[in-house]
Amino acid sequence: MLPTIFNPSKLEKAISQLNPDRIYLENIRALLGTNTTIAKLICNTAVRQGYFEKRFAVECGNEDDGRIVATYNSQEEIPETITCDLCEMEGKKSTFKKEDLRIYPIYKYIYGNGRS
Repeated sequence: MLPTIFNPSKLEKAISQLNPDRIYLENIRALLGTNTTIAKLICNTAVRQGYFEKRFAVECGNEDDGRIVATYNSQEEIPETITCDLCEMEGKKSTFKKEDLRIYPIYKYIYGNGRS
């Protein structure tokens, strides 16, 4: 059963303003006008109910960069060392240890999940 704070139609309206393949917790928080704890609860509920898939984004290790190097289906899939191809092409430091990188959850909206 969905908690009363979870409103699928409000969530779908909010998602329509986002990239459905890369939904950030902060975007859900801002669009629904709630706090981070509630936004996290909503996203986790959406995963359990089949609206979202949870993924993990790995951010480039260069401080001035902030771009996502790769996304993974689980934290266990993330290799111990990661290379940022764009930084490599730019001649910057491009190989980083997993423990030195920012890794955070992102969500993917599941189309055609049979929900209304």
